[in-house]
Amino acid sequence: MPSCSGALSELVGYINQNTVDMIVFSDNAIEPRPTDCLVTETMPIGELVRILGNSCIPIFYAPTWVAPGVSFRLAQLGSQPCIELWTSRDSLLDRQLKRGFDLVVAGSVLALLSPVLLLIALAIRVTSRGPVLFYQDRYGLDGQRFRLIKFRSMRCQEAGDLPGLRQATRHDPRITLVGSFLRRTSLDELPQLFNVLIGDMSIVGPRPHAVVHNELYRHQIIGYMKRHTFKPGITGLAQVRGLRGEISSLESMVNRVQADLEYQRDWSLSQDIKILIKTLFCLVSPQAY
Repeated sequence: MPSCSGALSELVGYINQNTVDMIVFSDNAIEPRPTDCLVTETMPIGELVRILGNSCIPIFYAPTWVAPGVSFRLAQLGSQPCIELWTSRDSLLDRQLKRGFDLVVAGSVLALLSPVLLLIALAIRVTSRGPVLFYQDRYGLDGQRFRLIKFRSMRCQEAGDLPGLRQATRHDPRITLVGSFLRRTSLDELPQLFNVLIGDMSIVGPRPHAVVHNELYRHQIIGYMKRHTFKPGITGLAQVRGLRGEISSLESMVNRVQADLEYQRDWSLSQDIKILIKTLFCLVSPQAY
């Protein structure tokens, strides 16, 4: 990096007198090092753009406020050019294709695995007290609540908006013997195929979290609620990357959200098919307990 050669007011002269490959500017000042120039100067971004536009040099803007999933696509609202940050670019045809894919896969799997579903229900019924199915409120499309269905794997039934709701942990005493097997093999998720048929969920999409956890992380992670511009899924890009199981740190959730927003930004039907195929090879996971 070249040494500091002056403040913004000397920028034009520097450009004219030196060979410059590109210019990258941002929206906040970098703390100067002892060997750097100590001259500081502020300038309206419009004036800076005018100066930088008066050259043939490639210009790049590196915003400090960038967040996961931001698209930076150019859009036009009337006569006003705008930059899309978060937006859904799936068309009506895309949504119909995804819905058709969901119905075909969910219907086929339910028909094929119906004997397995009955055996699991019987095993839960005879080995522990309580209902076979577990229902819990989750956030779905556009942040609307829906009732997620799972096979019951714990001795307790806790509401999704229960204050202090605990996630399952390794060797969690609340998990039943049958439930432990179901969770390790992801078989406890099979009833969500009915959520897909109803239309609350998709086969592939961001995994829905309990309401209380949503309310916690939406205030800690920028762009968290943008996950809900797509229907939640039984599996997703985060899951096939191994980002599942207990959230042990904020970074763990940040990584999941980044994967979810990347999935939404780059969505295609072929991507859904690839994720579904990869899911078949990671149903049994050491992170699931």
